[in-house]
Amino acid sequence: MDTKKSLKKIINLISMAVTAILISCSCGKDNIIRYETRLNFLYPVSITPNSDTINVGDTLWIDVNLPDSIYDNTNNRKFYLPSFDFQSYMSVRKLVDKTIDYGDQQYAASKFNTFNQVGNISIGGAFAIDYLPVYQNNHYVFKGAIIPKDTGVYCLVFTNLSYEQRLTDFLGLEQIKSLAPNANRFNILLDFIDFKINNGNTHYNIFTQHCKSNNDAPSNLYWKEENYIYTFVVK
Repeated sequence: MDTKKSLKKIINLISMAVTAILISCSCGKDNIIRYETRLNFLYPVSITPNSDTINVGDTLWIDVNLPDSIYDNTNNRKFYLPSFDFQSYMSVRKLVDKTIDYGDQQYAASKFNTFNQVGNISIGGAFAIDYLPVYQNNHYVFKGAIIPKDTGVYCLVFTNLSYEQRLTDFLGLEQIKSLAPNANRFNILLDFIDFKINNGNTHYNIFTQHCKSNNDAPSNLYWKEENYIYTFVVK
């Protein structure tokens, strides 16, 4: 009985040693050098008139004119990204409680009408207004309007649904190889887009008077709320 136990123990030790050798050999032959990064594309948007107070029935024009060689804040360089669907939209909230952040404020997309001029804009649900630029002459171009139907303090939070989309194959090896010349496996992901509204002139002082700020939250240490949230009063 003891002999059988000893033999089994020896077999187990030999098996473990062989496994370790095989793993060691396979690791030695593995020449894969991986590189992963997220891109934060800078996406400027213009809203006019840039007034902190408008009236019911007034028109707010939203304009996009974005070249398809887009600046990335993560790597401080441009990437050529033609004919891409950013899946961008505005989360529309009515600010009714200054002790909570915008995510918990009232849904307010239904408080607005929309109008297309270039591209498409439409109510995308209770809290969202979707807009889709057209891709022409190496630019993403959009011009549309929202028209308020009710009074209140509102904010437009610009964001994108294309977060986490893999861009490795879309961008191609020629563009991404310089990020890590020694790598031979790349995983390039799209992060939340860095929308910048009116070059940062977004009436953020009104926002903080009517809503809890998240500028100090860990997820917002890099890109601040005053860049991508536009606030205005409707009388």
